[in-house]
Amino acid sequence: MMYDQYFWQAAQKTPYAQQLKTVRAHYTPAMQQLDQEKLMSMLNHADELPKNPVTFKKLQDQGEQVRLS
Repeated sequence: MMYDQYFWQAAQKTPYAQQLKTVRAHYTPAMQQLDQEKLMSMLNHADELPKNPVTFKKLQDQGEQVRLS
């Protein structure tokens, strides 16, 4: 994974280091495949988002207040 070493160096300094290691240890090839498929689906649909008639940007341009909570 790109920048893997930097991520794990930073992770070591957090209270979540052990939890992250546990999750990584239980991350199966089937889970990796499913995540890869989901990523590809998301990337394939990314160019469709701006074409949607309602987007946060379009709402803001119309003077609407957009807030994620």
